[in-house]
Amino acid sequence: MSKIATLSTLALLVQSSIAGLIVRAGQDFGKCTDPSIAYVENQDGMAGFGYKPINTKDFPHGASPDIVAITDYICSNLQNICLAPATSYELCVAAAAKAKPLKGNEAAETFNAAIAASTPSPSSAAPSATPSLVVPKFSIHFSKETVRFPGTIDPRWWFDQYFLDDGGDPARCVTASHKMPEDRLLTFSCNGADRRIIPFMKTALNAVVTAMIDNTTMPDDERAFKHWENELADYEGDLFTVPVTTFPASVEMDVAIDIPGVGSAWSGSMKYTITNADSTACKLCSYLSTAGTTTSAGAKIAEVISETKQVLAKLVAPGAALGMAIVTLGCLTNCS
Repeated sequence: MSKIATLSTLALLVQSSIAGLIVRAGQDFGKCTDPSIAYVENQDGMAGFGYKPINTKDFPHGASPDIVAITDYICSNLQNICLAPATSYELCVAAAAKAKPLKGNEAAETFNAAIAASTPSPSSAAPSATPSLVVPKFSIHFSKETVRFPGTIDPRWWFDQYFLDDGGDPARCVTASHKMPEDRLLTFSCNGADRRIIPFMKTALNAVVTAMIDNTTMPDDERAFKHWENELADYEGDLFTVPVTTFPASVEMDVAIDIPGVGSAWSGSMKYTITNADSTACKLCSYLSTAGTTTSAGAKIAEVISETKQVLAKLVAPGAALGMAIVTLGCLTNCS
């Protein structure tokens, strides 16, 4: 199929999804509008087909191949950011359930049609108890400097071993330096209004690694953590490859946990540094400076975090439910 034909097909798919959303008087999406989904291809660094919110102003999420990640995010935003009524949140959850078993554009159209229906009136809707939905927000920034290690190293092992709180409440990190290969030193610093924020930050940091390090569908220049093969030549000119692992030389993270009725009751920040940076990630920083919150990496990180949401929700309070995380990526400084 020609590229023009493919683009025409995609335009029709998006138009079809939009057409499925017919605004009715009974709808109330709070401060937001148009929570519908588009079926897209090759957007936000994602290879192939996937889904993303049509209204990225109110629902700033990059494309994802998993419609559940998108519907979870939209429903979470409706309740916590848009401040939509409970009936609208329940309608969104029901629309997501209808779309979940479906594939392709049919899934997007089904969600759009269901959420466009009039919200049920209190008299017709069955009473239900909606658990308090907690939405974690992560702002993650990478240094433009990077560190290369020979071999295949798992950054998550290092983070699990040495990203530790000091047992206090409020919490701080154990700040000792830890020797890494190539005589480099890894140091963590962090603080949290509540020591339970530390597991959230560690989960998010590991999620960044999981989302990027072996993700061959993501352009290499957009992966802050990556395993790759470096091609070299021997003395006779024959080529060979050696495995390499790249870390950002530093990562800084800020976290806020919105708890209904309380606001951002928890907050925390984390930073790690690795000495002796030996390369730069200028293309990554250039990309993040323009993509902001709509990167496929950010979407994937949010998905990975959501996989542990039942465990993390128990850290908040019994009966709490963890909504889709909101992840913003950037660089600490850009290349000149």
